[in-house]
Amino acid sequence: MIITLTTDFGYKDVFAGAMKGVIYGINPDVRVVDVSHGITRHSVMEAALRLHEFFGYFPRGTIHVVVVDPGVGSPRRPILLECDDHLFLGPDNGVFSKVIWESRETVSVRHITSSHYFIEPRGSTFHGRDVFAPVAAWLSKGTRIDSLGDTIEDFVRLDLPEPRVEGGQATGEVIYSDGFGNAVTNITAADIEMVRETKPGAPVRVFLKGGQTDMKDYFEQGNDRRPHGIINSSGYLEIFLYQGDVTAFLKLRTGEPVSVRAV
Repeated sequence: MIITLTTDFGYKDVFAGAMKGVIYGINPDVRVVDVSHGITRHSVMEAALRLHEFFGYFPRGTIHVVVVDPGVGSPRRPILLECDDHLFLGPDNGVFSKVIWESRETVSVRHITSSHYFIEPRGSTFHGRDVFAPVAAWLSKGTRIDSLGDTIEDFVRLDLPEPRVEGGQATGEVIYSDGFGNAVTNITAADIEMVRETKPGAPVRVFLKGGQTDMKDYFEQGNDRRPHGIINSSGYLEIFLYQGDVTAFLKLRTGEPVSVRAV
């Protein structure tokens, strides 16, 4: 059995280690995988998108714990999602929206109310340790899902930004920056292919921040100290500066408009 951890805790504090301590204290035989503790702080949307990028590479039955939880301690609910033969634990703040929207199966969401699975006394600032870690560990030992709480239908869904393709142009936005400073957009390879079809053989250009640039097939092609576009390993357009930080270079922000046209 595998439990993955994805948080915005960073790597300076002991938060991630404390969660693993709780998990191993309950089930020392489980495997815990740190996917990332570097999600941009409080960015539920980034966590939702990145979760969708990686979870399918893990075996069926994997338990994914996602703690990006600016509402910790508030009335927001802890939930368990069953989707695509995986289990997901986290706060009811929309962090599972992308997984839910993209699933081709019926999903089930439960409000976790069985507090005897929690660490007590439960604090108001660290539900990763006191709620989600122990529940994940008990699930990995075979605890029945229906013992955790009742199913709900009113769980939170984020309005995730969607690109538009019309008039020979794909329009989207920057949705997050990765650890290399590359600016990842919500424009997909399929969107760009639709743009190419409007002018077969014409070069595709990326427009942002009042300027434009071209597309590259791999990073080293863009070694001229200028920003360029590339389709990343998850199939999205990202803007990069070879061996540099394009987000800082162009002062990009989440929500920055980006468009692609064949010219």
